[in-house]
Amino acid sequence: MSYWQPIETAPKDQIIILYRPNAPWPAIKVAPGKYDNDEYAKKPKPFWEIWLRIWNGKTEARNYEPTHWQPLPEPPVLPTP
Repeated sequence: MSYWQPIETAPKDQIIILYRPNAPWPAIKVAPGKYDNDEYAKKPKPFWEIWLRIWNGKTEARNYEPTHWQPLPEPPVLPTP
């Protein structure tokens, strides 16, 4: 079982589950996400992005910084036929 860990300890090279306590919508309060170093911007501002960023953009992702993270759970094991 995984427990919430401080965001400072999160790996920046994989998808994880992010917790944003100040987010106004349940869909982004706890959501899968990853670190984006914003390397292609003229003035990079790294941030933790979530799947919802596709619709709301970088600004929305930056407005609600995560405080904690968990690894993704293992996928289910399907029975062999």
